[in-house]
Parts: sequence; C-alpha cells; structure tokens
Amino acid sequence: MEIIDVTSKIICRLGYDEKTNELIVIFKTGKRYLYHNVSKSEYKAIIEAESVGSAFTSIIKKDKSKTYETI
Repeated sequence: MEIIDVTSKIICRLGYDEKTNELIVIFKTGKRYLYHNVSKSEYKAIIEAESVGSAFTSIIKKDKSKTYETI
C-alpha cells in the first residue's frame, strides 16, 4: 500500500489498498483510521478533489455503510 501526502486542512496523508478496498486516513492531529469497503473510484475522487477534506467527508464519512477502526 502506498501512502501519499495530501494538501488539506485536516488530513496529512492517505493510503489505499486495492486488494482489500481499505483506505488509511492520517489526520493532522495524528489520529489514524482504517476505512473498509472503499472503492478505487472513491479514493481517486478524494485525492483528485480540489478540497481533499471536503471530499473525504462527503464520500466516506457521510456514507454510513463505511465501517472503520482506529489504527
């Protein structure tokens, strides 16, 4: 899994695993979360968005079918 730096007010790094459809989000606070059931197209939409934080919120956080855990 490749983890990349992103430009965002709240997120500093993102990583995506195509084999497991999991997204790692590392916030500027240092908190890390692993989100499950994230499609590659959703990941691409987030990293290509003008606002990574807003895209993450609208695509992942508001989707109640996305389970997550703290890592």
